[in-house]
Amino acid sequence: METELHVLALVIIIVATTVSAWIVAFRMRRRMRRALKGRRITDVELTSIATWMDVDHAEKQEQQAISLTTVQEVHRPDRRDAAHSR
Repeated sequence: METELHVLALVIIIVATTVSAWIVAFRMRRRMRRALKGRRITDVELTSIATWMDVDHAEKQEQQAISLTTVQEVHRPDRRDAAHSR
């Protein structure tokens, strides 16, 4: 009886680990695909440090562009405010 519980627990752990690993790999591929503009990602690239450095660089550039756009919008005078001041 005790051995059966150990086997059942082991099977549950293996299934849970497999599913979670598949989900993490899918999410990482999607993140890479977004950063690298839709390029297909292979298993080798998924584990390559050079590819992850490219992804990091692309994400930083995108974040910097978003920040720059936000700053420009905040400092842009509103046309309605200009019309009211006349």
